[in-house]
Amino acid sequence: MLSFSMTSNREYLKLIRVDHWVKNVLIIPGYILALVLLGIGISLPNLTKLLLTIISLCVASSANYVINEFLDRNSDEFHPIKRYRISNKESLESYKVIFLYLILIGIALILTLFISVATCFVLIIFICFGILYNVPPIRFKDRFLIDIYLESLNSPIRFVIGWLSASDDSLPPISTILLFLFGGAFLMSAKRVSELNLLRGKLSHDLIVSYRKSFRYYTPERLIFIMQTNFGFAIALLTIFTTKYNPDFIYYIIV
Repeated sequence: MLSFSMTSNREYLKLIRVDHWVKNVLIIPGYILALVLLGIGISLPNLTKLLLTIISLCVASSANYVINEFLDRNSDEFHPIKRYRISNKESLESYKVIFLYLILIGIALILTLFISVATCFVLIIFICFGILYNVPPIRFKDRFLIDIYLESLNSPIRFVIGWLSASDDSLPPISTILLFLFGGAFLMSAKRVSELNLLRGKLSHDLIVSYRKSFRYYTPERLIFIMQTNFGFAIALLTIFTTKYNPDFIYYIIV
């Protein structure tokens, strides 16, 4: 009986999606840019803060993945691939999922106490966005356009948190924050195009909408337009940033 219980509980740990932690690599550009623009040297204290920041953000990301997968379990039944996720294959108990979520949030916030108040504040915003995106009745994941841009906000948040690990008394240039926002929106809209094209070859329109309500309003053409618009904004912001801080960088990008 004990062995069965341990095996059952291990299934919940699959919700944390360790393989998705690679998305938090955007911390590194934020850290490096702060060192370059502010003339800060690499030191043991800021490297320690960087490591703690990476760990705390990874744990907070896992908390968001836990509620994401669990709350998506009914709609994921209509997806040809996601229907095989652990929350669909196993009968997970909601109180255990909530407990795991709260434990992960607690660990992430405790770690930020060793970093800075600013990092803690930004991480709380990151956690709140996860709630707004996934939890009914708000569940912005189902709202046209809002689903793309709210999820895209995670990119500049990761970037800002990386910056704060080097300097917690300043913020990066607004052009870089917006650059990561629109860059993230470009990738998110591209992901939606790919997913919609996959589903259109396997499911009826009604089943696609049952999987993700926002697909009632999306078409491949609309998503491609959104993707191109975000790409244009991202390039414009990159040009503004490089022109202001290092015009020579434009040459290296072109070459």
